Formats: sequence, structure tokens, C-alpha cells
Amino acid sequence: MRQHGYAAVINFDAAAESRLRILWDTLEQAGVESSLLPLGARPHLSLALFEEVDAKRICAELKRFAETFTHLAVNLHSVGAFPGEHGVVYLTPGVTPELLALHASFHTVLDRMGVPSLREYRPGDWVPHCTVAMDLPADQIATAVDITRSSDVFGPARLCSLALVAFLPLRELCTHPLCEP
Repeated sequence: MRQHGYAAVINFDAAAESRLRILWDTLEQAGVESSLLPLGARPHLSLALFEEVDAKRICAELKRFAETFTHLAVNLHSVGAFPGEHGVVYLTPGVTPELLALHASFHTVLDRMGVPSLREYRPGDWVPHCTVAMDLPADQIATAVDITRSSDVFGPARLCSLALVAFLPLRELCTHPLCEP
């Protein structure tokens, strides 16, 4: 697990967040140690990850940026797992032109600020995803996928606020609502 860093994220509306938290709880009850609930995480899509940033500067920019975008409708419709040693199971939203535009625009702002994001989160490499379990041992990945596939988490959701999160320990440093549609 990454021990220290920052993430610029876009958060879900209350209804979608509730469905996702129920899934996290179901995974925990089934013995899948997702590590998300104990951290106090909020369901989200990460737009960018940073090793170090000027948090005040990023929060100010997130506020300005949030004022230029309205809530985004997405549809959570598939479950997947990233390869590698970190045992990550995630949900993917339908990738819409609006979601890609928001992501690309945010990275244009970061580039203008001279703030580098980790490569996996840059346009062209980014896989929009909402983590449902992470740091899983290999033998728990299939279980997490099966539980997620049979859950009620899928369907429409709205993305409604931008935030800067520091981790670990997890702390939401600022949150700014997107404009109402």
C-alpha cells in the first residue's frame, strides 16, 4: 500500500455513495479485507495522484475548477481487477465525453501549474475506476469480484464534488461542489 501521497478526486452523490458503502460493508462482512472502511475513505474516482503537492495551491485551483463544471451523470456498469501485487478490485463507470473532458481539462490546469501527476492518471493512460477493495491477497480477489458482481451497486450515479485527499492517514483537505446542472 502507498504510504504517503495526495489524490485529486471526484466524489459521488449521496445515493451512489450509500450503495458503494453497503458494498464495502458486505465485503468486510464476507471476510474480504478491503482496507477502505477502516481508512475512512469515501467512494470516488481519482483524477490525479501526486507524491507531493502544495495543498493550499491545489485546493484553490480545485475550487476555481469546480465552478466551471456541472454534476456529471455516469453509469457504474462493470467490475474489474488491476494486475499486479496490490490486489485492487474496482467498478468502472461508462466513459463519457464529459468525463474525459473534465479529466483532460484538470490535467491541462495541472500542467499549467507545473504539478506532475503520476503517469497512470494522465490522459491517455487513465482508467476511470472506483476502488471497492485494495491490498487484497491473491486468494481474495475472485471473492471480491463475485460479491461485487452480485451486488446492487450498479446503475446510474452522479459525480458532484472535487476534493483533495492526503493519505496515509487519510484526510480530506478540501471539498468543492460542482455547479448544479
